[in-house]
Amino acid sequence: MKIAIIGVGSVGSALAKTFSKAGHEIRLGVKNPSEEKYQKIAEQIAGSVSLHTVETSVEGVDLAILATPWNVVPDVARQLEKTEGLIVVDATNPLKPDFSDLDHADGKSGAEQVQALLPNAIVLKSFNTTGAENMAHPDFTNGNTLMLVAGDDPTAKDKLLNLIDQCGFDAVDAGSLAAAKRLEHLAMVWIHLAFNSKLGRRFAFAALTRE
Repeated sequence: MKIAIIGVGSVGSALAKTFSKAGHEIRLGVKNPSEEKYQKIAEQIAGSVSLHTVETSVEGVDLAILATPWNVVPDVARQLEKTEGLIVVDATNPLKPDFSDLDHADGKSGAEQVQALLPNAIVLKSFNTTGAENMAHPDFTNGNTLMLVAGDDPTAKDKLLNLIDQCGFDAVDAGSLAAAKRLEHLAMVWIHLAFNSKLGRRFAFAALTRE
């Protein structure tokens, strides 16, 4: 699979390594591909990895992961607005500037706001409910990191769920894109526990089922 990852912070870089390890081709979408800092990040990712502008990174890909800070999402969307039918996986959380809470403008989740910015894209929500460490190493001795997916397009969602499962996560369909708000609130629970409990960042949510 050919995957664009827009943004190479901790989450974007971790996902790039995980996807690349699973044998996928990675196209990193960044502001200036010629900058040395991006070259160094690409060199740290084994496998088929290339640097591109945001706009060119999504050419011919199977799906794109939006892994930027929330405040730059509108600018990124402007660079992708002509992309018809692109599957965009929103891995962001619409945090307020002081990180105290979520900014659900007009009552909409971040993913629904992304869909409004990209009306011609197929927006899914995932990769937002845990830390970068668990993106890079989703497997634990007692289970795998839960990774929820919300979205309205069944075909696109199945493609993402298969990718998530292949990369070692516990893939679970969370319902329609309207459920993205619940995923974003779950992300706030993870952030709260990571920074305000003895768990720290070395934990992930899991789904336990009873036979």
